[in-house]
Amino acid sequence: MITVRLDPRRLRRLLIVATLTMAVLGVVARLVIDGAPGSPGAHALALFNSSAEQTVPALFSGLLLLGCAAGAALLARGAERQDPHRRRWAALAVIFGLVATDEVIAVHERFIEPLREGLGTGGPLFYAWVIPGALAVAALGLAFRGLLAALDVRVRRRALLAAALFVSGALGLEAVAGALVDEHGEGALAPHLVSVAEETLEMLGALLFLDVLLGLLGARSPRVGLELVDGPAETGSH
Repeated sequence: MITVRLDPRRLRRLLIVATLTMAVLGVVARLVIDGAPGSPGAHALALFNSSAEQTVPALFSGLLLLGCAAGAALLARGAERQDPHRRRWAALAVIFGLVATDEVIAVHERFIEPLREGLGTGGPLFYAWVIPGALAVAALGLAFRGLLAALDVRVRRRALLAAALFVSGALGLEAVAGALVDEHGEGALAPHLVSVAEETLEMLGALLFLDVLLGLLGARSPRVGLELVDGPAETGSH
């Protein structure tokens, strides 16, 4: 068995710094793109434009979500056969994998215009995919409520906070950005800055959930070969 050794505290600090760096570069990118369009700096910073597809922030967010998928899969693999939540962890791994894929290639973006035209939405629902997105979140909340209830109280609160951060970015700020675009147009600065905040909240939510999964792995699944080092207080708290 191959053992992977991780220090949760160092990993968390590294990912937080990376997330905040993405946020700062996202704001700078938008200001440079608007202030000096066509310049070398604008072309270089376009990779950090949170309003565009296939950017560095999208890739980073996708990697965080893939990390969550891997963590959930390891929890499913390390669970006892009679564990009633084993399949839920496996299902969660699949869901995180799908969301990670969508984050990188933006599948949901393809459905915005057809949904908007079909439903006649505007304002906060200008990006009409938030409607099925909200329904999906509600369905997932019901489907995984048993798994959440089985977690330690502190772990459950952190998992709920992670979900709240991600959903408030992915759906809440997406609705705000949509209302701004509907009113001021795609070229306005405000919706682009909201998009930076949206991406940042999504990253922080994924980061926190990854940290929760690492704690659970260290405490419950020694068979998967994950060893958390230099952080006994972190693992013990779960």
